[in-house]
Amino acid sequence: MKLHHWPCIAVAALLLAAPGLARAEEDQTFGAFVSSCFQYLGEPQKLTETLDRVAQRLQGEMAHQHLNGRAGKAWLMTVEDSVYGFVLTDQGTCTMTAASGDPETIAQDFVLFSELAENSYRIAQEPVTREDGWDYHGLTVFDPGNPTDIHVHMAVNTAPVADRRAIISVARVRSTDPHRPARTTKKTGH
Repeated sequence: MKLHHWPCIAVAALLLAAPGLARAEEDQTFGAFVSSCFQYLGEPQKLTETLDRVAQRLQGEMAHQHLNGRAGKAWLMTVEDSVYGFVLTDQGTCTMTAASGDPETIAQDFVLFSELAENSYRIAQEPVTREDGWDYHGLTVFDPGNPTDIHVHMAVNTAPVADRRAIISVARVRSTDPHRPARTTKKTGH
């Protein structure tokens, strides 16, 4: 395994195994994001192959609408009553859009994700902002030994009825920290 993949793989494995994640009966939105975009961060070919197997690749005008003018690929996937859209840009940003879901559970899963990441890595949490019925969350996971860090951004529509419930993105961003932090040791309760 290449060194620059270990933080997202380790955090993804922890998150997927977390017993409180998504209270599975209630919502799968953040879990779907972790098992797709986040798990395959930095591996666009594997993500493309996975989404081509489980989702419908969009072409033409439909793909263009989802890509919003960016170069890349787009998919739609329906799981039971939930519809997810995926966009993988040529720059490596992966975005998942959920048409439905429980906004409170989605936000709680983002907090759990942040806490799990913070147990092993240095992170910078952005304050939650609110605008026009959307809550915006963000965090950066610092990746020691790599010139880029992992940035996760999420927007959750808190309205009782919404056409889009959540938009979650992950990308590698060039670090602006001149003093790259060393990896912290995992915190334990002992």
